[in-house]
Amino acid sequence: MNDLIGRASGEFWILIGSGIGLALGAVLLTLIGMLRECLFNLIPKMVARLGSYPAKKDAEQNHKIYTELVELRVLTDADRSYVIRFHNGSEFLPDNPRWKVSCTHAIVRSGVTYESSKLQEILVSRIYNIVDSVITGNSRQGVKVLDCATCRLKPACQRENKHIVVIQTDELESSFGRFMMENHNVKTVVQVGIVDNGGVIGIVGVDFCDNKLPEADYMSVGEQVCKAAEKIRYHLLFKDVSAAGQNFPKIK
Repeated sequence: MNDLIGRASGEFWILIGSGIGLALGAVLLTLIGMLRECLFNLIPKMVARLGSYPAKKDAEQNHKIYTELVELRVLTDADRSYVIRFHNGSEFLPDNPRWKVSCTHAIVRSGVTYESSKLQEILVSRIYNIVDSVITGNSRQGVKVLDCATCRLKPACQRENKHIVVIQTDELESSFGRFMMENHNVKTVVQVGIVDNGGVIGIVGVDFCDNKLPEADYMSVGEQVCKAAEKIRYHLLFKDVSAAGQNFPKIK
């Protein structure tokens, strides 16, 4: 009889313990669910505060940049207009950044292919002969740096290290840069650096694909690219762009 009572008592406490365990498990699962929901709602807000998600200002910025590129392409009668940005893709060695270029914005004429997807994270060292003159202002084979003294925008332009560069693909030295331009069916390129605090942070350019740009048109096209580069600089830096380029004379 005592054995029976002891066995029943043991089973009773086992049932009690199981019940308590199940209850604690249910409470724990509820708490975990609440914590998970809290984190699910909190993390996006924290990330958004860090600027990892596109904001309304980003959308407005991109819209304004594309508007400038549309106008630039029309005014220069080019086949493409675009913005290229420099960025550090990591490091080869400590304090030795691996600089790259990527096309962030592009507009093309009807019937001309978009090539911007192929211009992502390209090592600057592979196209140094194309971007070097924009940065240094030094001419090289196939690359001509225009004399800014004859530019109609010169009186209003205060940018240091800002150069108008014209590249003729068929005159470039044999290189990856020339191969890339030929592969994109580019005959002539006119580019101007986006300059901030004396440093080139990007490039605004136009491509001519059907025919080479005549030398007589170098400066007139370069002036339009230079003016667009100044406006786009304001957009990229999130400044008040209502006055961007307002000091520049109107040019046709």
